[in-house]
Amino acid sequence: MLNYLLRVFKNNSETKSNEYLEDAKRLFEMKDYAKAKRYFAGAIKTLKKGKELKHGQLGYAHLGYAKCLMTTNNASDAIEHFFKAVDNSIPISEIPMAVLSLMVRGLIGKENVKETEEAVLLEYIRSNPRNVGNKPVYDYVASLCLNKIVNEAELYFLVGLSFIKNNGGVYYFDGVDKANMEKASLCFSIASVRKPRVGQYLFFLARSFSNLQQSKRALGIYRRLIKLDRSVADYHFYYAQDLLRIKDFDEAKNAILVALGIKRDKKYLFLLAQIHNAYNNHRDAIRCCEEILNLSNYKDDRIVMKRSSNKEYRVVMLLISLLYKTERYQDIVHLCDIYFLKDCEINLVISFYIARSNLKIGRFAESIKWFKRLLNEKTAGYYYFYACALAHIGEYKEALSVFSSLSKSEISNLSAMAYLQIGNIHYNSGDNLTADANYKEASKSGGNIKIISAVSRFYYNTGDIDKAMSVIPSGIEHGSFNLIRGLISEKSGDVINAIEEYKKAISDKAAKDETVEMDARLRLGILYCKQNEYALSVEVLEKLYNHGVHSKTLLYYLAVSSFYVKDYETSLKLWQKLRGSGEENDLVNKNIETLHYLIWQRLIESHDYEQAIQYFEEYLRESEDESKRRTIMGELYFRRGLSKIKKEDYQDAISHLSTAYEFGKESKYRYYTALCKFRLDSFAECREILDKLKNESGNNTYLDYHIALSLLKEGKREKGINILHSLLTNFITFDVFIFHSAVVLANEYVKASLYEQAIETIIRIRPFLKNNPTINKKEQYKIIEQLAGCYLKTRQFKEIANLIETSPTDESCYVKFYFIVGLAIEGDIDMAISVVRAMLETKIEDIEIRRLAFKLCILKVKQKISDDDFSGVEDILALAREVCLDEKEQIEELEEIKEEKLIIYLKGGKREDVSQRWLDMFKRYPLDYTTLHDLAILHYWWSMSLPDTESELWEKTIAFWITIENIDAFWSNWKYSRQKVYAYKINDKDVEKVRHELVDKHLYQYFKDKANFYRKNNSREMSIKFKEYVQIMYLETQSAVYFKYLLRFLKEKGINLGKGVRTSEILRNYTKDTSYSDVLEDRMFYDVPLGVEMLKQMGIFSQVRYIVEIIAHYENDENIGRLWLLLSPVGRYLAQAQYENEYDKIINEMNTLSGEIVSGYEYKTVMVELLYQKGKLNISGGDVQGANAVFKEALQTSVNAVELCGIAALRKLLTVTANEIHEILNIKAEVQS
Repeated sequence: MLNYLLRVFKNNSETKSNEYLEDAKRLFEMKDYAKAKRYFAGAIKTLKKGKELKHGQLGYAHLGYAKCLMTTNNASDAIEHFFKAVDNSIPISEIPMAVLSLMVRGLIGKENVKETEEAVLLEYIRSNPRNVGNKPVYDYVASLCLNKIVNEAELYFLVGLSFIKNNGGVYYFDGVDKANMEKASLCFSIASVRKPRVGQYLFFLARSFSNLQQSKRALGIYRRLIKLDRSVADYHFYYAQDLLRIKDFDEAKNAILVALGIKRDKKYLFLLAQIHNAYNNHRDAIRCCEEILNLSNYKDDRIVMKRSSNKEYRVVMLLISLLYKTERYQDIVHLCDIYFLKDCEINLVISFYIARSNLKIGRFAESIKWFKRLLNEKTAGYYYFYACALAHIGEYKEALSVFSSLSKSEISNLSAMAYLQIGNIHYNSGDNLTADANYKEASKSGGNIKIISAVSRFYYNTGDIDKAMSVIPSGIEHGSFNLIRGLISEKSGDVINAIEEYKKAISDKAAKDETVEMDARLRLGILYCKQNEYALSVEVLEKLYNHGVHSKTLLYYLAVSSFYVKDYETSLKLWQKLRGSGEENDLVNKNIETLHYLIWQRLIESHDYEQAIQYFEEYLRESEDESKRRTIMGELYFRRGLSKIKKEDYQDAISHLSTAYEFGKESKYRYYTALCKFRLDSFAECREILDKLKNESGNNTYLDYHIALSLLKEGKREKGINILHSLLTNFITFDVFIFHSAVVLANEYVKASLYEQAIETIIRIRPFLKNNPTINKKEQYKIIEQLAGCYLKTRQFKEIANLIETSPTDESCYVKFYFIVGLAIEGDIDMAISVVRAMLETKIEDIEIRRLAFKLCILKVKQKISDDDFSGVEDILALAREVCLDEKEQIEELEEIKEEKLIIYLKGGKREDVSQRWLDMFKRYPLDYTTLHDLAILHYWWSMSLPDTESELWEKTIAFWITIENIDAFWSNWKYSRQKVYAYKINDKDVEKVRHELVDKHLYQYFKDKANFYRKNNSREMSIKFKEYVQIMYLETQSAVYFKYLLRFLKEKGINLGKGVRTSEILRNYTKDTSYSDVLEDRMFYDVPLGVEMLKQMGIFSQVRYIVEIIAHYENDENIGRLWLLLSPVGRYLAQAQYENEYDKIINEMNTLSGEIVSGYEYKTVMVELLYQKGKLNISGGDVQGANAVFKEALQTSVNAVELCGIAALRKLLTVTANEIHEILNIKAEVQS
């Protein structure tokens, strides 16, 4: 009785607490917070008295009470209850953020925090990772982390981030002080130790080490990251960056190329440019910079650089340095113009490069501006080049002042160069005496080649040849000396020696004097031209011209040489450029006139009439030869008119044809004018011209044909038809216009539904079409097609059949098209599809027939679906896919059919019904891999949606996905369809990656992770369950692979698996015994690689197992024997051993088996295999004694198995070879002795 009363009291207490809680919730919703507060308090009190609480009830009572307190601004008490709510299983996410913030601030300073308090801190930092106002919170949590109180890896990571956060709340590394960076790295280190496979933690740790200049530590972590995931480009980039720091250029280059292969990022390209620069591979470094800046042409691009774009600014600076090293001075100047660098802060070296580049290309004023920015540095070199620029613009006084100062320099070479420049200034001013004196001072420096060359050139220019030669040291080869020797040889008439010297000057790359090379090239080109070596002259002078040298001398000699090598266009351009530069004389004008004429002639020969007219008009302007004008211009304008007709520019064509008629009164000009009028719908004007031509030339078929056409177009149908009918009735010679007359007339009859008259018209000309080369084959087919269409309209199906018989093969397909349509009209779609199949078997590939076939298939499938009749649907869909042209509309229709099927299946029941129906369809049509793929996808997501305790569908998911993985034809089709959709070639490696990814990552790894998770959480039953799924996958994968081998084996034996073969037929190849038919149902066997679970799903496991056993008995094949073992009750252990070498564990599991399994041959064979492998493992580990013990056990197990080795079918079931068996027997003898 006491127990009874206690139970009653307990039940009443629980009822009361529930009522309190429910009433409190309702009152809170009604905003009666005072009453709600009292009821929540009552619920808390009664719930605490109860011994058993329902999950979360007390927590919700505290949560409600805390919310009520917040309405009265009693925050401190509210926070206490919020914490109690969390302690009693209330998710932190249900607590408002404002309250969470108060809770966190209430924790600040607390030394020992509970687990729930840690969770609150973590949730808060997760929700506010970049809030600058939360610094006190971060400081507090940081102190907890650094004292190693907190246990949450993510919390460490988030705190680590707080140390590298700027005022804007953005995470960054550059500019963080060392102390904060060390704290950040400590936090990232702890987070990484706690969660060693979280890439983000490792990445930030590596970045912090890099920032602390600890590159070797950073590199080790980057290698771990790359092992974890090679697809993250940033891992490779930062890895390369640290490799560059330690000057491992080769490895850095490989790493950054991998990053660029994943993503074409500008910062990656910049690092690659730096690596190329480190290699002195300036050309490739420049290409990288140009790609970053999107520079294709330095002259045309106009990109204004933003001041804030520091990364782009760095690229520009690097590019200028690279361009200077490769002597691309012009491009440096253009780059400065593009980026407006005049107003930017630039380092001294880059400023010097820009100043010197301007000086090199003759932009002296700009050069002076840049050098002025450098003069504060008091560097003598800057002053020297500054004075050179001044001298070039004629500022001799200031230049002389600078050079005079430099001539007193203690640096002998600088002093000598200053004297040289002073000499140059006086020479240019006409003061040869002072110039000579300064040159002599310069010469005192000794072997400065530039000075020697300048002095020698001075004497050459002033006519003192002997002195010029005497200055040059004998026996020394240098470009500058070669140039002067060449000039002297040319002046003295020794052309051969001059050419040789000029060649040496050009080829002397060591001299690196562009001016010398250009002067030598000009002189060499002129000499070649004078020697009638025009091709050589062009080759030499063209390089100068392309380099920007456009002097009158060069233009003249290059124009002459180009003329003689028949490059008239270039020669004309050069003569015109020469005339434009002020050289207008009779010779120049005559050459321009002649070149216009020659180019015109060449264009006429190549039928380029548009250009020909342009050049001929230019020629006439130059020559004003009126006699040639009338003889040629008519034909030219006619040709121009024809070209406009081709472009359908009829108005312009009429203009040109009218001009042509003015030059020559030819009938063809008027005829084509009439055709243009016709095209412009000016039918009356068209007929007027044609009538005049007919009166002039008499009756003509082509004129009558076009007159009839114009009448028909104008709506005068009766007159037009009469003319066409007359042409067809009275023609003497059959020609193309008679044929077209018949086509037009038949069309007119068809428009008027006069099909019999159309048939009569076509039949009249059909005899003339046979072997007639003047009529286009396609047009012939078209008119026969029209005849078939007329027969179709008049329902003369017999005539269509006769037409098929009497037409050539390539013509009959067009007729068959109408025959098929006729069948469809009559409602016989099945027969129409049969004819289509027959046509496809004869390899007829006409697009329209394939489109028609596709439409018929879709029509039939939709009929069947609407009737809920799915018999034969997949066969018809297979034909639809075969004839599909992959056009967008067709693909959409196939998808729609697929969706319709799914909708109909789903309307008919639940997912179970859909799954069963699809499986039944796959059983009927196993070669329809799309259905199997649908099954695999359906079951994967279905399994994922179920709780782990209810996920009983994984076996089917495994079976479907592993089957898909092993079907080669499916992946070939997948690759082809994706390439069609994306218009991008997919390589086989990518296909293989996708093929295995889901099975490897989303099944194998998923099951292993789940098993480990439940093991760690002490849920042994669930852990075992997911381990079993892994073992099922082992068995399914192995058995599917060996089943695939069996399929190939049967094909090689001549058993055709194409459209399926019966199991009885396979067995008849091996045995006459038919007793199996009493036990096993005869089933279809398809060319699909199936594993154990999939065989069971297909309902053919017993049949296949029996077939494999029979084949293994008669065939001496190890792989088929292994398949037999895999299909046995102990197959899972054999498969497991292929993936895990834990033989003791597997053997122990097998030892737990009992009954008939243990006494079977398969059990003993697998056990011997495992023991043998275990023995081999012992030997490899040096444990020979242990190996002998294992081999002894194997022999004791395999008394019958060894006897079975005498049977050919089972001899190779073991991996043990005959020699190895003898070895084991010897060990056995040793053990016995």
